Amino acid sequence: MQIAVYSPVWTSRLEYACRLVLGTLLGHEPVFVSGRNEFASVQGIRINYSHEEVEGSLQVIPHTLLFEENIREFTPEVNHWKGIPVLFSRHAPSYLPFDPFAAAFWMASRYEEYLPFAPDRHDRFTADQSLASRNGFLGEPVVHLWANSLAAAIRQFYPQYEVRPHAFSFQPTIDVDIAWAYLHRSLLRSSGGFARSLAGGRAKELTERWKVLRGKQHDPYDQFEVLLALHREHKLNATWFVEVGKHGKYDKNIDPRNKAFRKLIAGLAAGNEVGLHPSYASHLDEKAVLQEKNQLENITGKPIHKSRQHFLRLRFPYTYETLIKYGFTEDYSMGFPDQPGFRAGLCVPFPWFNLEKNRIENLTIVPFGIMDVTLSKYMNLSAKDALVRCITLIDRVKQVNGRFVSIWHNQPAMPWKTKDWFELYWQLVRYYAGDE
Repeated sequence: MQIAVYSPVWTSRLEYACRLVLGTLLGHEPVFVSGRNEFASVQGIRINYSHEEVEGSLQVIPHTLLFEENIREFTPEVNHWKGIPVLFSRHAPSYLPFDPFAAAFWMASRYEEYLPFAPDRHDRFTADQSLASRNGFLGEPVVHLWANSLAAAIRQFYPQYEVRPHAFSFQPTIDVDIAWAYLHRSLLRSSGGFARSLAGGRAKELTERWKVLRGKQHDPYDQFEVLLALHREHKLNATWFVEVGKHGKYDKNIDPRNKAFRKLIAGLAAGNEVGLHPSYASHLDEKAVLQEKNQLENITGKPIHKSRQHFLRLRFPYTYETLIKYGFTEDYSMGFPDQPGFRAGLCVPFPWFNLEKNRIENLTIVPFGIMDVTLSKYMNLSAKDALVRCITLIDRVKQVNGRFVSIWHNQPAMPWKTKDWFELYWQLVRYYAGDE
């Protein structure tokens, strides 16, 4: 089904927005038309993205955003229409009293993150600074809702129009920040661990460490076989993101030269997708990213094309430009560390638009909705309350036929609560599978 979109002027921003909304979300790639006579002769569905009236077409009155080339400091006004938050409202008579293309572009491009902001101690743009969080719609996949509103308006003009939706899916992803709590560490690191536990009065940790090292107890972080079995049972293909950076304050994984660690990584790569978890120290250090990518490829014997930033340290456009430079084609960092929800208003993979260079880049962004650490450490929820938040988000993704991506870790989200937090993950998977 052909959808022709008319605009007297075409820009890379406008083309991206149309492809995102009409193609990625609604399933029909648009045809771009700049001449009125040509537009008038088009057979099929016609969308008029201009201030001119064109008889027999659906008019969407444009905001200036998609015709601009600069990045300017402004914040869109948030209004509500038919129960959903909307950006770039238009008061002129229209089937759609807002511009869904400009709104989708503003969210998907992460326009606000190119503007000055107050980074947290890990140099991150936090959820509470986002327009979505400040206006209470971070938990809504708003770009999908805007696309569906456009689809409803199209059907009023063209009853034969049908959306080609995605099928709802669940993609689990596991971050391996620290493969083992106590095993396979150097004598120096093990001794230091004993000393810290003793000095801190952490008797339970001290006892556990001793039992694990003597082979009397299972290492609490070694949940790999359990997770692999769970995914196999429910026919889920998880992606594992492994950190192989140098040891530091926030990078505490096992030395990638360690035989046991290399064997673990190679085993994961044999039957699963494995991506790089660029270290905390690699943030704004592209040489470190390349070194870690080469290291992981050497261990797995496979090209590494997927990435998720450790601590979700994402800086526009530098982070994504670095990934592209070194051959990454997918990034899974699009989500906030401190609140669950939809950072870009989307819950399907989508192409990255480089706002500084005003062009679509060869990188697919795979947004996530929930992370265990967000629920436990940032929000301090119990496992029971966290499950409610997870189910709410899964249901929202189901309603728009999106992809629910979760981040879990092999280590427990909270110390000494391993059972509760792994049980939460089992419940989440079973809920997706319809077992609960």
